[in-house]
Amino acid sequence: MSSSVSAFMVVDGSGRRLRSPQHRFALPGLSRTAHRFYIERLANHVPEIIMPTLILKIASSQIAANHASLAEALTEVTVNELGKRREVTAVLMEEIPAAHWFIGAQAAAQPTAWLEISITAGTNSAQQKEAFMDAAWRALDRRLGAGVGLHPASYVIVRELPAQDWGYGGLTQKARLARRNDLRQVQAK
Repeated sequence: MSSSVSAFMVVDGSGRRLRSPQHRFALPGLSRTAHRFYIERLANHVPEIIMPTLILKIASSQIAANHASLAEALTEVTVNELGKRREVTAVLMEEIPAAHWFIGAQAAAQPTAWLEISITAGTNSAQQKEAFMDAAWRALDRRLGAGVGLHPASYVIVRELPAQDWGYGGLTQKARLARRNDLRQVQAK
């Protein structure tokens, strides 16, 4: 696994520095698209409200796949392509009996998957979501395809949820944003 580090100076829309000149930030492992989007969000004072949840469903005949390896791969894709925080990225896996998975009214004859990620609406660009879908598909194909390839009717879905409709640690993402804004106002006084 390669890790790139990008350093940058954070400025607001008028070009004012938000930190002293010697203070630099590094975002290890992010793709250029995710890094650029993250910088823009910081520069415009938009706080992070990120907390992805991934749900992977696979046919139980594919149990040979190592669950921990799949979770690690999907977490890496989420961190690198969408700029999400590893420590709040959850990956849930569900095995569906192979006899219950049908494609075109036929029992699935090759490995198949259904991956859904829930993210807070507006926290990622269309390009980031597209890059995530591509990288997630490739990760699933490598780990589940076993030389025959993942069935083309396997899906990667990015679901955006309004900030007031989900959260973690007992707070909605909207409440988390409000608390951060309140804290900034207090710190500015």
